[in-house]
Amino acid sequence: MTEFIEKHRSGCAFGGIYTALAVKNLLPYAHSGPGCLQQAKNILDHKNAAQGPVSYAEPIVPCSNFSEKEVVFGGLEKLKAGLTHTFDVYKTDLIAVFSGCVPAIVGDDLDSLNSFFIEAKVPIVYVDVPGFKGNSIWGHHRFLKALIEQYLEKENSAINPRQVNVWGIIPFLDPFWDGTLNAVEKLLASAGLEPNIIYGDRDGIGAVKRIPAAAFNLVISPWWDLDTVKLLEQKFGTSYLQYPNLPVGPSETTKFLQTLREYAGLDKNTITKIIEKGEREYMYFLGRSLHASFEGPNLPKRFVMIANSNYALALSKHLINDLGMIPERIYINDGVPEEYQEIMARQFTCFDGGISAEVVFTEDGGRPEQEIRALINDRPLIQHPYIFGSYWDKIWAEESMSPFLPVSVPLGDRIVLNKTYFGYAGALTFYEDINSVFEV
Repeated sequence: MTEFIEKHRSGCAFGGIYTALAVKNLLPYAHSGPGCLQQAKNILDHKNAAQGPVSYAEPIVPCSNFSEKEVVFGGLEKLKAGLTHTFDVYKTDLIAVFSGCVPAIVGDDLDSLNSFFIEAKVPIVYVDVPGFKGNSIWGHHRFLKALIEQYLEKENSAINPRQVNVWGIIPFLDPFWDGTLNAVEKLLASAGLEPNIIYGDRDGIGAVKRIPAAAFNLVISPWWDLDTVKLLEQKFGTSYLQYPNLPVGPSETTKFLQTLREYAGLDKNTITKIIEKGEREYMYFLGRSLHASFEGPNLPKRFVMIANSNYALALSKHLINDLGMIPERIYINDGVPEEYQEIMARQFTCFDGGISAEVVFTEDGGRPEQEIRALINDRPLIQHPYIFGSYWDKIWAEESMSPFLPVSVPLGDRIVLNKTYFGYAGALTFYEDINSVFEV
């Protein structure tokens, strides 16, 4: 039976347009109805830590504005006219046309405009992202696929042995993406690498053009962007290293650096110094907090995680391996493809101390609410678990008298600018957040 999805956590495929909005000087063009971008904005921007695009704000993104006429006769001529006008009005290095639900239903074939795109004043890539075919992660992958296949060409220039392309962090879907990429960039640079990141306040299209010159691709995720690096390996012969989760805290960050050193042949003394400094600073600040906590609240011993695959695994590893908490149940809600589910589930069976966690793959936000409410009601005398979820879970968690922290899209009424939970320092930020819900 098909699962009924309540309280969706990632939005429809058209949300992939937000990946384009994260690339500096890349202009998306919405070949869709006038409300599609607004719907994506509601879950990926406005209600997700009040994020905003990099170069072009949503209200000025050009759109075909499908009407009844286009539904009957198709919208390709209107798209051509709109793009022609866009060339004169907007200054941009690249245009990405995102084709939504209605063009797919009426049969608009963007391939038929290939010669128009090739001869255009500005380079154009086009991607079909009808919302009914998948969620925004699928749309994100479709956009990157179009960028690689239609825009990137194999350069004759030599490979840069220090350059590494960074993948596995999806802009906007991850509310901490900008701060996380900044932290990843600093860590990789301190290790002797040259990170190439296409998102945020960086080189944008210039970074996109440098993708083929990388020595390898780095994926920091259980499955996000794996299709992307496999396509890059196929087209450019670039190998890739996958680290299966975002490193949060000393245990995982140290493992991450050691894995990176072995794969990339980095200097052992340099990596050792980074690890020693990171672990020492983490324990210093955590130790100060623990001394003070005798007069403050104690964290619950158990927790429930309701998040996308990257944060569900990353935060669970830190909570269990570093903070000694016990998982009650883990809900992974970003539509993990079946071929990755078994691999991911095994990651939740090998925590320190032989601890394992029950994992549920579901995009239905109503299911964890129903099941955890029942769990709490069945054990009224036991301390309620800490609930990590999204803004959708706030009301019922508070009604259940459980401590609650939003960590996944939509984040809700929090503003995130340069915050991250990545690494040694990021874990201290996470510790501050999980304790901030208590009155000290």
